[in-house]
Amino acid sequence: MLTRLNALPPLAPDDILLVACLRNEMLRLPWFLHYYRRLGIDRFLIVDNGSDDGSRAFILEQEDVTVFHTEQSYADSGCGIDWQNALLRDHAVGHWTFVVDVDEIFVFPGCEATGLRRFLTYLDGKKATAVVAPMIDMYPGGAIAEAGYRAGQDPLEVAPFFDVEGYQLGGARSEARGLPVRGGPRHRLFWEGRGRDFPSPVLRKTPLLRWSATSELIASTHKVKGCSWAEVSGVLLHFKLLQDFAASAREETARAQHFADARQYRAYDEVISKREALTAYYEGSVRFRNTEQLCQLGLMRVPPAYSLLGNGVL
Repeated sequence: MLTRLNALPPLAPDDILLVACLRNEMLRLPWFLHYYRRLGIDRFLIVDNGSDDGSRAFILEQEDVTVFHTEQSYADSGCGIDWQNALLRDHAVGHWTFVVDVDEIFVFPGCEATGLRRFLTYLDGKKATAVVAPMIDMYPGGAIAEAGYRAGQDPLEVAPFFDVEGYQLGGARSEARGLPVRGGPRHRLFWEGRGRDFPSPVLRKTPLLRWSATSELIASTHKVKGCSWAEVSGVLLHFKLLQDFAASAREETARAQHFADARQYRAYDEVISKREALTAYYEGSVRFRNTEQLCQLGLMRVPPAYSLLGNGVL
């Protein structure tokens, strides 16, 4: 199913891993790798599913990336779940591991002032093995099609805005208690008032896990079993709404490889094809500043006595 294309050096017991699947992500890959290296990732395990834009050649040049290839249908793999579970089962047991998409940047409370390993030590001390993190869609202040993002650039420079209202929140029994599970600009632009017979995208994810032999992805990282969730949460800053969004929606609608015959992409394409200058920015948009802001807005959860923000508790 998966063919390894380059070396996988022996992993040290405390190596932090990242598992991802991709197809044609050259626009986002340079920053993605830069960001997660800076965060503290030791080894990337990446599945390339038929890229033809140079992505595969690019990641094969990276010394800390082990590349796996498959031509299998993305839909037939459960939208990549089978591939990710295989890599996690074979390589990640016992390791803290990120499972993220190339358009997702993980932040945690106080990450500007403290390192990832200190955060993981905190989680180990709480006997937590998983961190929930809603996707917060980021967008530019003008037309999405004119974002002008350049490969390798910090995407916050061109897409620094997000929604603070209009979210459905997780209930008391959910690991995402009090955090966004649906909503945001994609709901506002492509679902609200349109009478669709299927819901807008699920925002709840569990992108950071200490993988065990009993762990398993059920519905990507939207649903995971075999984990003990931390009280503290993170956020995935989600950079889908850049200038390639319309072309991606059109292509993925035609390919029909995503969940439910790519019905979400059909919803995007239906609207964008009629509004080429579509913008997500509106009077309620807020510019991202830092993780303390996300905590104060209730988009990131911080337990009592959490003290990883430099000088003290948030």
